[in-house]
Amino acid sequence: MKSMKIKSTLLFLLLILNATWARTQVKEFVIEGTVKGIHDQKIFLIGNSNDEDNEILQSTNILNGKFEFRGHLENPPAILDIRFEDKKYWLMNNTGLPGGFILTDNGEKIKIEISVDPNNIINRDGYIVPEVKVTSDYPVYLEFQKIKGEIYDKYGKYDDKGFNKLMATIKDSLKLDIKKQNGEELNEEAKVKLQKAREDYMQVRNKISEERNLFVKNYIENNPNSIVSLLLICEMIGPAPSKSPFYDKLTQEVKNSSIGVYYIKIVEKGAPYIPIISPSKKMMAEEVSVGKSIKDFTLQDPNGNRLNINSLFKEGEYILLDFWASWCAPCRAEIPNVLQVYNEYNNKGLKIVSISLDDKKESWLKAIKDERMPWLQLSDLQGFDGVAKIYGIISIPMPFLLDWRGMIIAKGQELRGENLHKVIKGLLDKK
Repeated sequence: MKSMKIKSTLLFLLLILNATWARTQVKEFVIEGTVKGIHDQKIFLIGNSNDEDNEILQSTNILNGKFEFRGHLENPPAILDIRFEDKKYWLMNNTGLPGGFILTDNGEKIKIEISVDPNNIINRDGYIVPEVKVTSDYPVYLEFQKIKGEIYDKYGKYDDKGFNKLMATIKDSLKLDIKKQNGEELNEEAKVKLQKAREDYMQVRNKISEERNLFVKNYIENNPNSIVSLLLICEMIGPAPSKSPFYDKLTQEVKNSSIGVYYIKIVEKGAPYIPIISPSKKMMAEEVSVGKSIKDFTLQDPNGNRLNINSLFKEGEYILLDFWASWCAPCRAEIPNVLQVYNEYNNKGLKIVSISLDDKKESWLKAIKDERMPWLQLSDLQGFDGVAKIYGIISIPMPFLLDWRGMIIAKGQELRGENLHKVIKGLLDKK
């Protein structure tokens, strides 16, 4: 009897040891965070799901400015996000990752520093946006940041230089104009110089775009089993998503990852991944997706005249609604392209309406004059807090193409660069 008792005790101890050993073999992710300038409260770890909404994976309390999440991911790697109980705080995603700013895997440790400077509070869309610093040794995250850096060094900076050179030429042209003709009309010398600068820049920009796409294509072909390849595809998602031809080059393992599943969800839904500033903006963006009717608004032109968008519709005609701002370099770089389309199709059934997200009238008017845009200009001078909020817009340029019924038939990347020419040509050259 005593022998049986000893055996039972030994068996029980072995079971405990085995369970303990098994737990130690299950790798966990760990997220350690510090918070400054925000009161202690509940904080949530958010994960992407296959459902309509993202799911809350865990919640914990911030204690003395510190918090920690740890757990096991069922389908790693994953991209996670953090939300505060106090909804006036919103962490902005500026990493290029889809659906969150934390990329991690089981066995990885991430450190996050969240802070609000009381002397420099950043407000966006009614939310306080804390500064966020992520420290990670996760190889996939480091590789993604490295490749993004290479892409910018090779193509982004060159693109910026091209735009800066164009703007310098424009300013020189305007100085020449003011000196000779009091700024009322460009003389022929200035017109030629300005047009040449724009044409040169468009050629450089198209060449850069082709080279950038080739760089990404080559990386994916050489690394089909890498999550980084998938992340590069995700980063190329435009406001009107469609499945990238690069996606089919990935291995099934990468496609089946949680990030791969999320990517396909975005494509099938036809709604973009948006690094949202507020929860409502995603819903707003979906309400103005392709196939939906335009939202009504009334804005002022440069002379203070109020105009309602519905007054512009005429049967058989199309309207290109283009959100931009004077301070937006990509917007102004796109203007020569829009001007070419305007000159070709203005008398064939295309109207163009630019809506500025400037908040200073003088900046808006100066940009209109500098760019010499002959089409209708409107603004509420409220930045992203006016009509842009109705459309869920958080980045520009953002064009919409409308038919005469006010239906959105294309938007975003579909209407940039050469795509704009193809879309308009397909609609109006048939007439």
